[in-house]
Amino acid sequence: DNRFDMAVEGKGWIKVTDINNQTYYTRTGSFTRDAKGTLVMDNGDKLQVVNANNLTFDGKDWKFDASIPTDNLITAGAKTTQIDLPDNIMFPAKATENVKIGGNLPNENIAKDPKPAISTNNMGVLYNSDGMAMNMKDSQDVVFGFGNNIRYSDGLIRYDMCIENDVIDGSDINIDFDVNGENISLSVPDGSSSLDIVNAIAAKLDEKGILYSKTDTSIQIKSGNKLYIKSNGGDIVNSNSSMERLVYKTNDNTGSNFTTIQDFIDDLQNLATFTYGSDATVGLDSKGKLFIQNNTDSKELLALSFATDDSNDMFIHNLGTLGNYIKPNTASNSLEFNQNYQGFTGTIIDSAGNKNDLKFDFYKTKVDGDNTIWNLTISEISPEGEIISTINQD
Repeated sequence: DNRFDMAVEGKGWIKVTDINNQTYYTRTGSFTRDAKGTLVMDNGDKLQVVNANNLTFDGKDWKFDASIPTDNLITAGAKTTQIDLPDNIMFPAKATENVKIGGNLPNENIAKDPKPAISTNNMGVLYNSDGMAMNMKDSQDVVFGFGNNIRYSDGLIRYDMCIENDVIDGSDINIDFDVNGENISLSVPDGSSSLDIVNAIAAKLDEKGILYSKTDTSIQIKSGNKLYIKSNGGDIVNSNSSMERLVYKTNDNTGSNFTTIQDFIDDLQNLATFTYGSDATVGLDSKGKLFIQNNTDSKELLALSFATDDSNDMFIHNLGTLGNYIKPNTASNSLEFNQNYQGFTGTIIDSAGNKNDLKFDFYKTKVDGDNTIWNLTISEISPEGEIISTINQD
């Protein structure tokens, strides 16, 4: 139970010297430190060892000198010395050279430690506000739009125009607007009835193949996947509206397709900018919520979202009140979108002897066929919490 006890197995002797520096050999292996720290037997004889000179004193600390070799110690005529052990020995730092990790990342439908989603996340690996995997599949969609008089139902995007009888004022009715970039421009005589105006506009729309229906006082314009109505200052259409079917694609963000959260934000921003210019801003906050900000002081904005037969129900539910009336200087928000996170921290030693944290952050980023892709960020962090270096890898 004594840390300095030794035993000889088989043939051999332990060398000691007495107070007169006489050499003796013994099989007794019980040693302790005397007042000076020298290893001695009970009678005071000093233990003699080969190459016991790898401890140096720099005037302040005893330090271990790793440069002195300790292999092949027993040679002919090898010099032996007593061994003095100070109370404290400083061992030089040895920087960590290799780190090896192993294990399985959980690919479950419930994220046990979810983190707020970030803009680069693929929509197919997101979790809803309850930490449940939404499992977005390729070609699932949502219809989203901005502005008044535009709606989605029965598989069609429609724009409603309500027409009233013209009051005689000495000026003809000027009609000038664009539908998906196609110009509808005409004049109707002053004082025309609502039916006359409806018939005149309907004839132009029918030529373009975008007339859905008409009554004596209304017209409906139709489109399957997108409808952009742009006012050119005419008397009938005096504001912009837009709506589009936005489709999730695992590897294609062209056109109205989106792959990541940022792609989806960009699509919504395009619609918002067409309709409201700089009055509306679309983004993602630090809690993983999508938002549409009304930047005006006096005008109410309208955002609209609709599910289709091909929508992901959990995704639509998580959009929450993103599609809503938005009062001046306020925002509409979705529920929290989350990402699956796994992480742990270990300790490494740098060349100066500092103990730094090595932090491993795994984020599930993509499902590609049968493969689940995770992003790994490895960060070395100082004791003061400063990031020394970072490596990022899929």
